[in-house]
Amino acid sequence: MTSEKSPKRPKKIGRAILTAILILALGAGVFLLYRYSQKQKAQAAIDNLDLAAVQRETLISSINGTGTVQPAQDALLVWKTSGRVGKVSVNVGSLVRQGEVMAALDEHDLPLDILQARMEKLTAQQALENLEASTALKREQLKVNISDAQTNLTSLNNELTLLRERECTAWRSRKLQTDYDDAQTNYRDNPTELNLRALQAAQTALDFCKPESIALQINALTDKISLQEANISGWQADLEKIAAGPDPVEREKLELQLAIAEKRLEARQIIAPFAGTVTSVNTVTGALVSAGAQAVSLADLSSLKLKVLISEVDIPSIAIGQKAVMVFDAYYNEPFTGEVLEIAGAGEPQAGVVNYAVTISIGGGQDALKPGMTASVLIQTAEKPNALVVPIQAVTSKNGTDVVYVMRNNKPVAVEVQVGAYSDDLVEILSGNLEEGEYVVVNPPTSVLNSIPGFYRNR
Repeated sequence: MTSEKSPKRPKKIGRAILTAILILALGAGVFLLYRYSQKQKAQAAIDNLDLAAVQRETLISSINGTGTVQPAQDALLVWKTSGRVGKVSVNVGSLVRQGEVMAALDEHDLPLDILQARMEKLTAQQALENLEASTALKREQLKVNISDAQTNLTSLNNELTLLRERECTAWRSRKLQTDYDDAQTNYRDNPTELNLRALQAAQTALDFCKPESIALQINALTDKISLQEANISGWQADLEKIAAGPDPVEREKLELQLAIAEKRLEARQIIAPFAGTVTSVNTVTGALVSAGAQAVSLADLSSLKLKVLISEVDIPSIAIGQKAVMVFDAYYNEPFTGEVLEIAGAGEPQAGVVNYAVTISIGGGQDALKPGMTASVLIQTAEKPNALVVPIQAVTSKNGTDVVYVMRNNKPVAVEVQVGAYSDDLVEILSGNLEEGEYVVVNPPTSVLNSIPGFYRNR
């Protein structure tokens, strides 16, 4: 008889089940290890976050800029005429007084316009020196003119009176007319010189009594009298002006002529318009120069200022008297202080942006500074005590809304906020679920925040 072997299938099934269990256990272990690793990485990321405390303090709002040192005043002096330089009496660094001559043309080789100005000066000076004598002579001449005119006026008035009183009888008028007609006939028939003189005499005798002729004579005398009276009035007015001395107007005219001549003569010299320091000399003795050629640069270094350009966006916040802190490139560890002195009324367009020049005073330590030096400027525009503030770098934007990431339960949580004033490194929080003493993430890195498990759910 043949015997049958028993089947081994159940044993194989058991091994498969055991293998599956081992695989599941291994997978669970790997998953738990991965979760643990992720948690460790997230915790490490949280531990490495840059945090800052929410606190209350006095917030000083400010505006930054860059400026350059400028002297109280400076000038580039140029030659106003041509010629040969005769003398240069200054060097770079020379201290000069106002009105001091720093350079001059050769007096033996002056141009024509300077020589003409010199002649005009002498003429004006001589006229001023002789003004008293010429005024006295003019005064006597006016007196003579007035006296002669008054005598002539009296004679004219007498003549006018007689003319107005002239009256001829009818018989005489007829007799004079007959004599004129006879003389006219004689001259027509026999035009001799004798008859012409007889006709003219008859005409004169007739005009003496003719009303029309008398009226014409009266009008002519009246005009002469009016002219003489006007002359007398004008001479008397002129005499009154110089009765106590020369005419003030005449003296002023001569003084102006002298001043103009002296001003033109100044063109032969380079004169300091203010006290200061010579910063450059661009002319040498013996050189030929023309009008407009640069000669000397001068600066008043007694009071230095800083000029800084502020954009049109920030200029409404700037006001006279605001405090400023300046840090110069040459003295980066020695801040200088000052205040806003002046704000330009007109802007300066630069590359599509309008800037306004703001002038700032410089406190102590000006001796160490030189014109042209640059400085970073911080202008303090406002001061808000007891403001709730966070670092500017802690505020970021999310969907167009300002947010900060606050550490709560050891995790960063996004909180919407409304910001207010700001300083160089802080910003005011006007509203939002934020308390003093909490910690916010500074410069929140997206890559780190994304690695935190459940971060998006926390937001």
